[in-house]
Amino acid sequence: MRLKNLLHKYIYKDTCEVWRATAVSALVDDFEYQKVGECVGALHQYGKENFAHRDDVSQKLTTNLRWCCDPAIDIRPNDFLKINHQNQEWELAAGEKFSYMTHCEISVRRRREAGQK
Repeated sequence: MRLKNLLHKYIYKDTCEVWRATAVSALVDDFEYQKVGECVGALHQYGKENFAHRDDVSQKLTTNLRWCCDPAIDIRPNDFLKINHQNQEWELAAGEKFSYMTHCEISVRRRREAGQK
């Protein structure tokens, strides 16, 4: 537990809002995002930051990052995370959660068209 306390004190400086898609009606694509929680953690880079790929219409950029936080936080695949990292806002899609005793790591991804912020 001491290591968990140290993570919260010295590493977890970023804030996060967790948004989850919830069904509005029985229609397949009729959903909206609702805020389901907030937490603190740390946003990290790993591997190559950007991947570019082209479709018929535009150039797409993908940024892969990692969100680290307390394993008790309920973040599920495809949740939408709004993270404030050093006064910079990131809007990211959550991947699978990998939990350790002291923390968890979640791969997060941002996809956007080239030229967008």
